[in-house]
Amino acid sequence: MSDGTLGDRLDAQSPAPSGNPPEADRGFPDRITDAIERFVHLFDYVSTPFRSSWLYCGIERRIRWLIGNPLLSGQIALYLAIAWGVVGSELGLTDLFWHENAWSQFWVGVGTSWLFGTVLFVNILLRGFAPDRLPDSPTETAWWRWWVFTHSLFPSLNPGIRRVGQWMFYWLTGLFVILYLVKVLAIEVGQTFTTGAGSSGWQALPYRGLLFCAGYFSGFVAIYLLSLFDAAIELREAVARRGWLVSPEGVVCCAGDPEPAPAPQPGEPGFHRYHTLRLLHAMAISLGSAILATLAGVVIWIGATGGLISPAILLSLLLMLLDVLGGMIAFRVRGARTLGTGLLLLVALSNWNAVVRNKMTYPDIVCESGTYTYTRGSELLLNDSAYQNLPPNGELIGGEDFLVQFKNHWQKPPGQPPRTTKPRLVVVAVSGGGIRAAVWTAVVLEGLEERFGGNENPNIRDHIRIFAGASGGMVGAAAYVGDFDAGPLPQGRRDDAGLLPFSRALAADSLTPVVQTMILRDFTLSTLLPLRSDVDRGRTLEEAWDQNFKREEWRGGSPFAKKFVDLRGNKQQKTSEWGARRPALIFAPVMVEDSKRLFVSNLDLAPLTAPNGHRLDTAKGAGTTPLSRPGVEFFRLFPKADNFKLGSAARMSATFPVVSPAVSLPVNPQRRVVDAGYFDNYGIDVLANWLLHHQKAVVDNTSGVLLIQIRAYPLEKDGLGFPSQPQSPIDLIIGAVSAPLQAVLTARGSAAYHRNNELLAELHRVFNTGAQPKLCTHPDVRSDFFTTVTFEQQKDAALSWYLTAPQKKQVVEGFYHHDAAKGWVVREDEENNVERKLNAITDWFKKP
Repeated sequence: MSDGTLGDRLDAQSPAPSGNPPEADRGFPDRITDAIERFVHLFDYVSTPFRSSWLYCGIERRIRWLIGNPLLSGQIALYLAIAWGVVGSELGLTDLFWHENAWSQFWVGVGTSWLFGTVLFVNILLRGFAPDRLPDSPTETAWWRWWVFTHSLFPSLNPGIRRVGQWMFYWLTGLFVILYLVKVLAIEVGQTFTTGAGSSGWQALPYRGLLFCAGYFSGFVAIYLLSLFDAAIELREAVARRGWLVSPEGVVCCAGDPEPAPAPQPGEPGFHRYHTLRLLHAMAISLGSAILATLAGVVIWIGATGGLISPAILLSLLLMLLDVLGGMIAFRVRGARTLGTGLLLLVALSNWNAVVRNKMTYPDIVCESGTYTYTRGSELLLNDSAYQNLPPNGELIGGEDFLVQFKNHWQKPPGQPPRTTKPRLVVVAVSGGGIRAAVWTAVVLEGLEERFGGNENPNIRDHIRIFAGASGGMVGAAAYVGDFDAGPLPQGRRDDAGLLPFSRALAADSLTPVVQTMILRDFTLSTLLPLRSDVDRGRTLEEAWDQNFKREEWRGGSPFAKKFVDLRGNKQQKTSEWGARRPALIFAPVMVEDSKRLFVSNLDLAPLTAPNGHRLDTAKGAGTTPLSRPGVEFFRLFPKADNFKLGSAARMSATFPVVSPAVSLPVNPQRRVVDAGYFDNYGIDVLANWLLHHQKAVVDNTSGVLLIQIRAYPLEKDGLGFPSQPQSPIDLIIGAVSAPLQAVLTARGSAAYHRNNELLAELHRVFNTGAQPKLCTHPDVRSDFFTTVTFEQQKDAALSWYLTAPQKKQVVEGFYHHDAAKGWVVREDEENNVERKLNAITDWFKKP
């Protein structure tokens, strides 16, 4: 018997085939493959819950549908971020969203629900009715059936319309739950995101947000009633029957593109679904028309009455209109992306400085008799140094002359030590920080006038002679100086937040009109049209400050309307600032292009604009020469700007991002002006250099200098130690990458603070220690000839022009505390002992 062929015998000896080779034959690649296989099996086991059909086909599919169009879903994300305080809290937008005014909060809820609904509806038309298909069912005829009116935001005889309305109801409810519950949970666990604006806990949610909730669901009712009215008059049916509504036959096809499917005819599959789609597009057109009419009515009302409306309502209406128009373009124009790119290029062209120079301008700089204008080719040439020789009308007041007049016009009050023959000079440095800094400055000045109003104590008004600083602090200082001739600040009845009339006027809402102008003008008409405008959010901010004082029925009208030339006074008669009879203001906004400062003041600050020093390498050899030009004087640039007002200068000095525009001066090369805080946010630098430059005149004409620091930031405690700074999760993850940016942002506030303390130490060395031989033998020089005191707000300042009632009270509580029996009294607690500081000022004034 044969044993078979050789192949048969080899097959008999071979092992049965298997997935893995025999262990003896397994090499290194096989072992690596086994390890990868075990990892894949482990991964599949762990990820089993995330591969379920309900997760992928349910939740994830719906989320993917929602975020499929970033321009639409981004609007929902923006509103969620503002509501939670993640975006806009520092600018006051979160407080405007959860407005403390009941009706405003209600209408914000209405606008939010309408915007969310519009985004969802347009997304349905652009991306299809996902994840559910429209039913291919005919329109019914029985209006009396109850289900026509229930289970949907869109009551209709058409099942597809009802399905869309039902689906939108679920989505809108879900978005509301996300928006509101996240806010509430953050507050409940003490992790509210709006701490930057000063609101914490339930203070960040006035009325617990219930009026917003009522407005949000009232928006549902409005949508339901409008849809019911639309169905009752059969408007959507009339529009849907028109041939121009959906015409795929008009779409041009390119090579390789699929031909558009012809519209199904009656009786064919999909006809009823196609009819439902036409009805939805008819609803979109009706919606767009209604939005346009509403927005036009609001704009006409605002223009006719000058009224204000919640910025959230305006923004919602504008975004809704853009959504509908954008959806129409995307649906009906095949080259929508090309069209959109072209529109963006046109917008860029209309805002290009070479096409339209200086779309925004400052008022009252250019005058009819001036030789410079905002017109191209006639601007002031900055590189022509001749402007330094052009004194303004009435000239600028020299520092020595100012101090001499301060001494000559000072009258020694009764009760002063016999040796006191010269006045004590008080200069005030105020910090930036938006409206919080303005109100804090006002509260401190009111407190100082209350304590030092004469009688047994010196009258502080006879001693304060210079203000310098940044942003909001200088807004408060400008109002104080503009009102100075009217007499001491009113010390009447306080309101519920503890504010007196002066601080109450500064605490009034200035943000709402600014955002309104931003939405209706700056980011719309002014952006689209290549035209110069005399209305912008910067000018609106100035007008808002004026109106706030007028509504307070302030004595003499708005102090911001005062002109610098009026404050300067008469040189021959030595009135006003010429006679040092009132405080002088030093604004120091920064020019964007080179960080030089623009000094706006009636004082002659030429030494601060051109510091000199000895150099060996000048063109003419060794000698004294200007080292740089760190700044220029406004009234040397524009000597005939006699109508320039305090409000415009205050706005220049308080131009921080978004809220106020960076506006150019009428100069060439271009120079835009922004917040003084970019150079020094606390005002010490200017005052210290002015005192050092005039040190001999200071000693000859005063018996001491008190520098009062009014800061809207709690810096004192951290500046003396090394506080623990908890890192955010983002810092822990990308700390190495984010460290340079974090250092830049931190340096903006802290670096100037530390430099200023070094300048204060230099003032102490010069005036108090006898370091200067010319001063050490002067009889008035003593160890506390120069001194300083600080009044700090204990909460961080927010860069906005809006304060809620709790935030106003919080500012007042930095200086006072409310006693049930005595009312508002000066604080004496150890952490913030204001009473001790006031007593120290009293003792310093009484020293011989």
